Amino acid sequence: MYKLMIIFKEPENAEEFEQFYYDDLIPTIVNVDGLERMELTKIRVPLGFTRDTPTPFDLQIEMYFQTKKSFEFFLNESEIGQEFQEKLSSYSEPIYTFAWGQTEVISKSEIVSRYNDFVINLTS
Repeated sequence: MYKLMIIFKEPENAEEFEQFYYDDLIPTIVNVDGLERMELTKIRVPLGFTRDTPTPFDLQIEMYFQTKKSFEFFLNESEIGQEFQEKLSSYSEPIYTFAWGQTEVISKSEIVSRYNDFVINLTS
């Protein structure tokens, strides 16, 4: 699975920014071919940490595509992808970073198995 991540810094006007991504940005990509799911994560300082050093990030949008072809088509060729990037660029302040990755889903039992294999190889 291929994932496009857009990480936003904290905006000057949080209410205006929230309206921008819910009312303008997100509706643009609802019907993207090949888009499997999307996640919006409001980023917060972990519980138990003080706000003396706030996180420099506010929001992360993750868009998951089943194939590299559908991911690349959205980003580089589709009209919806171009419109999405234009809307993103049109926001009043440059507060985002693009990143992408190939995602591997690993079950808990697989994690335990890999960890056990790693420990066995270390002690051999």
